[in-house]
Amino acid sequence: VGEGSIEAKVGSIRKVDWSSFRVNFFLLLDPAHASGLPHTWLASFHLPRGHTAELAQLSRDYANLSLVDVDSLLGRVREIVDRVGNAVRWILGFSLLAGALVLAAALAASAAERRHEAALLRTLGARRAQLRVAAACEFALLGLVAGLTAALGAAGAGLWLGRAVFHIEHFVPTLWSLLGGAVGAALVVMLLGLAGTRKVSRTPPMRLLREG
Repeated sequence: VGEGSIEAKVGSIRKVDWSSFRVNFFLLLDPAHASGLPHTWLASFHLPRGHTAELAQLSRDYANLSLVDVDSLLGRVREIVDRVGNAVRWILGFSLLAGALVLAAALAASAAERRHEAALLRTLGARRAQLRVAAACEFALLGLVAGLTAALGAAGAGLWLGRAVFHIEHFVPTLWSLLGGAVGAALVVMLLGLAGTRKVSRTPPMRLLREG
């Protein structure tokens, strides 16, 4: 300690909780050995918002005080988290756009086959509303499977990050938000699929008969 050394026996070891802003790492010595050591007094206090000027004045009046504004540090952390959240939202938007383009390409590639099937079903007596309902169910199921797969992947990644990286022991993903994302994906894919196949259900049966 400083220019001197002290021999002491370690009686117990504590686990440090780095997720807390409280002082949680101590080396305790008895007064007989610690009274002559250089030391610093450490304390915390609550300062209402709007008194930053008073804090600066206190620092100028007492130059030996080291003041740490925890609120500004937390504000900076919130700002970083908000930026990361915005970046994730942009990535999500681009992913949705890429998925929509892939779905549009798949619909364009299978347009002829879908028209042939629609005309055949119309020939057998199916109504246009029934074709629309069948297409809606198909795309809704496709979107639900994709949404559940993404939700399970996100839940697994969140559990791993929460416990392995951030060491949050009781981290549990919100079930309702994951289910809501899966249902939302099913709805979006269904609407995109219906928009891409709206002309298919209008294929007249006579067209199939003429083609052979």
